Amino acid sequence: MKELWIKLDTVAQLRQSSGRRTPDPAVVGALAELAGADGITIHLHAERSAVTERDIRVLSETLEGPLNVELSAKENPMERLGELRPQRVTLVAEPVDFAADRAPVQPDLLERSLQEHVPPLKDAGIEAWVYLSPSFESVKIAHRLGVQGVEFDSALFNYAENNNERETALDDLAAACTLAHKLGMASKLGGAVNTRNATRLAALPCDGLTVGQALIARALLVGVERAVKELHAQINGGLA
Repeated sequence: MKELWIKLDTVAQLRQSSGRRTPDPAVVGALAELAGADGITIHLHAERSAVTERDIRVLSETLEGPLNVELSAKENPMERLGELRPQRVTLVAEPVDFAADRAPVQPDLLERSLQEHVPPLKDAGIEAWVYLSPSFESVKIAHRLGVQGVEFDSALFNYAENNNERETALDDLAAACTLAHKLGMASKLGGAVNTRNATRLAALPCDGLTVGQALIARALLVGVERAVKELHAQINGGLA
């Protein structure tokens, strides 16, 4: 069974655009969890953004399942989290354009960041993950430095301009997931996942997908419960 993780940044952005207190990511997270989502992800940007520490605190206190907080690989995660203790932290690169949400951590930053940040996360009982391009070099660095799971950037598959590029992207993702599993790490795919590409991505040897904007957009039309159940069934061959 492939896991479906829901990313809530779009909800926080909608709230920020209205200047009001709603929609609340914690409410949407609870609804997604009740509908069968396997986990919730939210990105606390290095620069103050639509997502707040209060969102992390309320999600941590109200969700029954796991919460994954994305943080910049250049920041000290324990200082940024303060007393907050999500089940998982995924280290990411902050893009120049925040509309892009996140970027994979590149090899020149990866080793230094993981050496510094993974041990204190694990000491605090928090799973340490990292967001990467599907590169063998990066996967091996992540394994050597004790990362428990890797999320691979699947955006290149979605934005490929032709079939050859798409198939190459799929092959690269499949190979990276396979290597991660051989090294004892979990793997997910995330980045531009939507209802059109989720089936093919879920067929790769990964443990699951992270879906954000596309799921929230669908939820605006059919509701959170139906949107989550539909996508969960889609990536699991019709099994809800």
